Amino acid sequence: MYIKQVVTEGFRCYKDRVEADPFSPRHNVIVGANGSGKSNFFAAIQFVLGDMTGGQLRADERKSMLHEGAGAHVMSAYVEIYLDNSDGRLPVERDEVVLKRAIGLKKDECAALPRSQPLLAFCSHSAAPQRPARTVLRAALCAWLH
Repeated sequence: MYIKQVVTEGFRCYKDRVEADPFSPRHNVIVGANGSGKSNFFAAIQFVLGDMTGGQLRADERKSMLHEGAGAHVMSAYVEIYLDNSDGRLPVERDEVVLKRAIGLKKDECAALPRSQPLLAFCSHSAAPQRPARTVLRAALCAWLH
């Protein structure tokens, strides 16, 4: 399993939709000038796979994730990670799995395609002690992606 594509819109320095692809199943390198968004790219991946849940984010934390550059202010943002699952490491019968997380000033949503019980457990916004499946699946995803 590996990341095939990352799509961001409205997240930090990415105001417009940006599609980063294709990625190699082996090694990838992200390069760019200072201030070009390298750290924000990895923050976007962490945003989807990370530990944050909607109930734990304060308003100022939500706002800091939204693009605040020139022009009209962004009211929401999302990040999608397309995973190649052709090796079947995730327990779904699809060669491609999409994990998406969207955030606005008042809400935080997570989705997984295809919709399956293990992937929906990943998207649960409950704390880890109540939803251990989310912690286990996230750890498995992170281990498989390395």
